[in-house]
Amino acid sequence: MAIPISARREGTNIMHCTGPDVCWTPMGSSMVRVPYMSMVTLGSAVRTSRTVQNNGNQDFQLNSRALAVTGHEPGVGKGVKVNGYKSHALAKKGSKTVFSEGWAVIRDSDPAWINRPGPGGTEPHRGMGNDHVPILLAGSGGTPGNNRAQNKQVRALGKQFGLTNDQLEQRDY
Repeated sequence: MAIPISARREGTNIMHCTGPDVCWTPMGSSMVRVPYMSMVTLGSAVRTSRTVQNNGNQDFQLNSRALAVTGHEPGVGKGVKVNGYKSHALAKKGSKTVFSEGWAVIRDSDPAWINRPGPGGTEPHRGMGNDHVPILLAGSGGTPGNNRAQNKQVRALGKQFGLTNDQLEQRDY
């Protein structure tokens, strides 16, 4: 079993198929089924983390999409089972316990969908709901008044940077 290393928007991080991507391929005057091995690099990924980084690169989350799947270019008739062609790749599921901006973190060996016909919708987001956890800053002294004042300052800074309260209250372990 692989060590669960977090995926990130970086050209050497890849998603690849574990079985053949069978596409309709022109051969003479007919279209035949041909198996290909497809892959995509995460360097051109979209909908990645804006605030969480791994080794200086944006975190690849459950909601992220990798673009430009390669390896099946001759299969211009698109996929036999799923009608994708040089399209998107996405993770099917990620970590159950580690989140980045409210979306599950994707790790090495998490299941993925390669060559999806489109980007798909927005994945489930884990918000803080109505039970907001206060932001506790180091060295706050722990007094309720002091914590409230510092929380107000942090929220004001977050507003300047365009962050929501949910983003400010994220706790990733």
